[in-house]
Amino acid sequence: MIIAQVTDRFQVGGGLEHIYRIVKGMPQHRFVIFAKGGDYTQKFAALPNAELCPAGYTPELIRRFPVDLLHIHHTRPLVALLGRKRLNLPVLATVHGLHVRGYQFRKSPLSKLAYRLRFQLERRLYGNADAVIAVSQADQQFIMDEYGVENCRFIPNGIEVPETSHHPADPQSLRSRFGLDEKTFTCLTIARFDFPKGYDILVDAIQQIVRKPLPAPLCFLFVGDGELLATVRREVHRKGLDKWVKFLGRREDIDQLFRAADLFILPSRWEGLPLTILEAGAHRTPVLASDAWGIREIIRHGQNGLLFANQSAPELAGLLEKILEGVFDLDQLAVRLNQTVREQYSLAGMLEKLERIYLHYGKCHG
Repeated sequence: MIIAQVTDRFQVGGGLEHIYRIVKGMPQHRFVIFAKGGDYTQKFAALPNAELCPAGYTPELIRRFPVDLLHIHHTRPLVALLGRKRLNLPVLATVHGLHVRGYQFRKSPLSKLAYRLRFQLERRLYGNADAVIAVSQADQQFIMDEYGVENCRFIPNGIEVPETSHHPADPQSLRSRFGLDEKTFTCLTIARFDFPKGYDILVDAIQQIVRKPLPAPLCFLFVGDGELLATVRREVHRKGLDKWVKFLGRREDIDQLFRAADLFILPSRWEGLPLTILEAGAHRTPVLASDAWGIREIIRHGQNGLLFANQSAPELAGLLEKILEGVFDLDQLAVRLNQTVREQYSLAGMLEKLERIYLHYGKCHG
């Protein structure tokens, strides 16, 4: 079977990483990956069953390839391919987080109108797909109840967990690259620099905690890029936090960073089902995150990680202070998160469920 994977751009992020894991994990199928621009294509070069089309995702482009099925991962290509006369192909749409949720966090007087417009757009698009896949149970419920889409399946993101994964793994040799010693408590955040990811909330929390005497040296590693990167850099400098925050940009050594960190922090306002938390669990890195949709499906506060109230910098700072004081058994939390990921979020389980859907709709087309 030849399957078209369609996304917005070839850019670093959970959506493209999700596509990569599908293509790599299903060598029995051929894939054509459509996107409009972007430079994050090198990962696919080693996959013999992948062909890239960075010129876009118009119906005319897709017709050049003998694909049997469309699997779309972003709103823009959904509009391009479902918003007008359809191709004669089955269409699956994976929802990596509902963008309509974001409008409740906006303070603009036009937010209510924007919400209604987005709501109508998403309801129409998902209703036009042959099947919708939600990566979180909360999004599945919303799509079925609010959008009236009955054919919505829940398939959570999956990750391959090494049998020998443990934390830490020779952290000092890794930390020395960034000028950190073994006594420095190192916090890691990996996310795009954009509004949903909540870097501004984390920066406010850092400012609050470093005002007080610290029981140990403290450092925050920010990994990623995005449209708000320069804004966050300026805010860190304006607040006098350069001593505590290091910007590492886009990295290829993510596994090593997880093993070097004492804590992974994700301050997102909303999520689908974040791969980075699954990766932290795979490497037994303790997690502190917001109680946003998607995140709270993985993390149970005090059981396999720690959650703070969404958008609450004071609560995030308070939990960080307790962590530094040794109030929580971080090792035990990390072990339990590792077990959660193994049992509920395996890559093999995700691929098996997706394969059944591919075969069903591919046969319907054939």
